Amino acid sequence: MPPCRAVDVADKFNGSNSVHVRLDCPAASSDLSCAEWQADRFAAALLMPAADVRATVRALCGDTLPTWEDVEAKRKARVLDEKLRDLATEVMAKGNFTNVSNEAMRYRLLDLNLVLDASNPQRSLL
Repeated sequence: MPPCRAVDVADKFNGSNSVHVRLDCPAASSDLSCAEWQADRFAAALLMPAADVRATVRALCGDTLPTWEDVEAKRKARVLDEKLRDLATEVMAKGNFTNVSNEAMRYRLLDLNLVLDASNPQRSLL
């Protein structure tokens, strides 16, 4: 894995917020090139800021994160769980994320660990 690259981007609307994005490339098991993966991750951070997504999930779910079986296994197999589709739709509507696809929001929810695997309990990140 190449060394960590981090980028801070000032919010173009008010200049007071910044987005810190880690652009480490994952292991070379992906179909995406490192540059494509970094571009996707960077865009996700700009269009779906972690704090906003977390706040929206908390507003929808309270302090209990959604928990399903085999979340990690499906993620490793690069299969998006269909149960995520409804959650992503709700998060997009409530959080006013009108500029992203449902698939992109599903990946963002997983990347932020906002859906837990029932077979691998972990602490809440809200």
